[in-house]
Amino acid sequence: MAKLLPREAKDERLLPSEVFRERLRELRQARGLSQAELARRMRVDGRPMTKVAVLRIEKGERGISLDEAIAFVAVLFAVPPQLFAPPEGKLIALTSNMAVDAAGMRGWLRYGDSFIASEGDLPPERELDLYLRSATIRAQALVDAERQGDKAGIQDAFLGLRNIVNAYRAKVGEEQ
Repeated sequence: MAKLLPREAKDERLLPSEVFRERLRELRQARGLSQAELARRMRVDGRPMTKVAVLRIEKGERGISLDEAIAFVAVLFAVPPQLFAPPEGKLIALTSNMAVDAAGMRGWLRYGDSFIASEGDLPPERELDLYLRSATIRAQALVDAERQGDKAGIQDAFLGLRNIVNAYRAKVGEEQ
């Protein structure tokens, strides 16, 4: 769930680059790959990379571009949240004042809203806010996809909007 952190609590959050490099190392090791082998696979798949570059990324001595981050996800046959979600009990900073936990990050990556992943955590009087916020984000995604001529995006946003409406209807029906 998204959390606004007070200034004195900022040390509780991890930067996205810190989370990514830790998750990259974990996933590379879980796949049984050396840094040299991961670099080789990156080169073979069209994203030039050296063993030293992988080492420096994992140690936090070298940043990575968005293009490289997406290539790592693809080459490791992973899903983005595996490399962007923080470890259990940790928060990742979205901005200087907003951070989310792993469930919040997954919701944010999937829906553009970290609160969607945490519906059960909200008090009943805030649930309508959740549905309205979720519907607004999906409606905006529908408008954006239409403007871009993105047929898959239109379908995804429409289905997401329909699911939110159906979930709200079911919720209202439960309360009657």
